[in-house]
Amino acid sequence: NYTNAYVDLFSDYQMSSYITGYGADGVLRTAADLRGKGLRNGNSPSNVYSLFANHGTMYQYSFKEENTQTTFKVSGSADVKSHEFSFGFEYEQREDSYWQASPMSLWGIMRQQANKHILERDLLNPHPVFDVNGIYQDTINYDRLFVAEEQSEFDKNFRSEYNIGQLEFIDIDSYTPDKFSLNMFSADELLNNGSSLIYYYGHDIYGNKLTTTPTLEEFFNKKDENGNYTRQIAPYAPIYQAGYIQDKFAIEDLIFNIGLRVDRFDANQKVLKDRYLLYSAYTVGENPTGEDVITSTTHPSTIGDDYVVYVDDITSPSAVVGYRDGDNWYNAAGRVISDPTLLAEAAGGKIAPYLKDATAAKAGNVNMDAFEDYTPETVFMPRIAFSFPISDEAQFFAHDDVLTQRPPTGNRLEPVDYLFMADRVGAVLDNPNLKPEKTVDYELGFAKTLSLKSA
Repeated sequence: NYTNAYVDLFSDYQMSSYITGYGADGVLRTAADLRGKGLRNGNSPSNVYSLFANHGTMYQYSFKEENTQTTFKVSGSADVKSHEFSFGFEYEQREDSYWQASPMSLWGIMRQQANKHILERDLLNPHPVFDVNGIYQDTINYDRLFVAEEQSEFDKNFRSEYNIGQLEFIDIDSYTPDKFSLNMFSADELLNNGSSLIYYYGHDIYGNKLTTTPTLEEFFNKKDENGNYTRQIAPYAPIYQAGYIQDKFAIEDLIFNIGLRVDRFDANQKVLKDRYLLYSAYTVGENPTGEDVITSTTHPSTIGDDYVVYVDDITSPSAVVGYRDGDNWYNAAGRVISDPTLLAEAAGGKIAPYLKDATAAKAGNVNMDAFEDYTPETVFMPRIAFSFPISDEAQFFAHDDVLTQRPPTGNRLEPVDYLFMADRVGAVLDNPNLKPEKTVDYELGFAKTLSLKSA
């Protein structure tokens, strides 16, 4: 409505007669001619003009999710003489899938991806302009220069779909929305260098539910028949298992309740072997082939063979500047330091672990050697409770329990974060290696009746 009103106003008052740049016929030829007065596809109105935006809600997302859970439980009980036994087993498998798109932002990406390969002129093939008498008109025309390697997948597919010539300029805003589809883009175009227009797992990037379970390595390396990365992400599918046995019995006046519960949680996904490394690095005890930085250095006696080595340059190391053991950092002299940025300063401002494959790091390719399977966490939880009635008016009681709770949300591996980590310095990542929370609860008490109405 905003745009129609502006177009009508433009036509009624023949604004082209006094606004430079518009045609003399008073026609708006491109979206750029709106000059902010109307709305292009993908634009949203100012909230003063929009009931929806004014209420703080602009419906600019499309999403779908599917969460399934398969659970198997067995429980039983038995009385054997003075013992009351209870026991059970539980198995739970979740599978969470999600897909979300930002349709309004797609218009901006389409404008950027279209015509990338024909933005230059073919200056090697000029076309001088002559009149009918062969007189040069002081004008030279040039065809658009076709640069194949610059053409986007979206541009290729759009031209193919509507039989548009490779040198013809595409005005995205001259087409109605039904002319476009998500699968005209490659997966990497939709991921947009980390500023993703699609968020997904358990679906492919186009919103189709996966029928297979792709690996993390396939996300980084697998391509389709056209040579484009597919970037498929498996659903989040953690596994939980538990078993317990409990016995309630009495020894004279002592009443006991004793049991054992065993919980096992498996996040069922890849995690970093070392949360400080995206690539495999040498430790002090390793002897790199053809390299001598480790062997030519006299390491301090406080440094163990399994300590990670840090050097002065990540691609051409010539000296050791420090070490790390887990979360503990050391300088070259073997003294503990609290601030690891000191090692970065010694390496010219950027932390430099002694990498086994520095060329992969320089190219920004994630090394699968840096990942391993999540190690399932098994927790044994003994439980004991007893009460001892001294009389019908007083008793001692006590209990000791260990309880666990599976990790909260925010522990799913996000492969896209690792793919674009080099461009997102300082970004916060989910921790896929979170373990279950454990609580120890114990109590010792004495209860006594004070009167018929108080205790």
